[in-house]
Amino acid sequence: MMQKPQPKNQYILFIDESGKSKLSDTGDRFLLSGVIIEKGLHHALSDFMISLKSKNNIPIDANIHAYDLFEKEEIKNIKLSKKGIDYFFEHFIHLVRGTEMKCILYEVDKRYLVDKIKKKARKISIAERVIFKYLQNKNQHDILYEILTAKMILQFGKFLEENDSMGKIIVESRRQDDGAVLKGFMLATEGSYYMNNKNIKNNCNSAFNRITSLSFQNKKGLSFGLELADLFAWAKWNSLNLHLKPKSLAQEKRVISKIKEVINILYDHKIKIPEKVLITSSSIVGGFRVSEFINSVEYYKIID
Repeated sequence: MMQKPQPKNQYILFIDESGKSKLSDTGDRFLLSGVIIEKGLHHALSDFMISLKSKNNIPIDANIHAYDLFEKEEIKNIKLSKKGIDYFFEHFIHLVRGTEMKCILYEVDKRYLVDKIKKKARKISIAERVIFKYLQNKNQHDILYEILTAKMILQFGKFLEENDSMGKIIVESRRQDDGAVLKGFMLATEGSYYMNNKNIKNNCNSAFNRITSLSFQNKKGLSFGLELADLFAWAKWNSLNLHLKPKSLAQEKRVISKIKEVINILYDHKIKIPEKVLITSSSIVGGFRVSEFINSVEYYKIID
């Protein structure tokens, strides 16, 4: 009698960001955070988080965001006590330390592409915002999110292949900007883009065959994985770009202490700094998209 094949493990990749991805946005850098957790474990952790929030008078009907909770010290415009926040953080961190997961962090410098826009604007004597608007109309203004997402999905495909598992992806919705994630997914699962690179093509095939779904979660969704990806992005972003605006020295000390604890967890997972992703026309992932972008800028005419 033939045995039924054993079901494969199921993993979920959660994606969040810190900084501004669009080239027209302020800031020179953008960071994308990913966390991979086994599906059954994630369900159990999400249930525990609901209980932990309830015990600390934190609303349970929405994901927490580290910036709101630890810097603004409020959730959904509800002010929280410092003692309550510290108690929640202590137990949250204890939970995170015991979680079996894989973390991915990518960082990109926007200046390579932004400088090309500035140079073109000076050359033809127009405002930079006109070119930014032109690129937005061509759906090229969020190219960084698209490429970093593709790179992360390829890494997820490799992980699933190595663990002979299946997976899905959950991203917190950015509403009108979710198209960049969809483009990133297509970029990561279309093998014809990587015919000249065997390793990337293999990862692409793994992503295509092993990732069963990509879904967007709104603010009402409850997901430990998204909360964790947000926490890692927030802590690492602030460790690289310390732009805190504390109301007092005491609050600044509280926030920095929490950032250090989260960074130590990332160290435990062999992540000391994010992987820096170079965005050029020769990039293995998304290089042709960068070429299209550069051509759009170089051949822009005022009559457009």
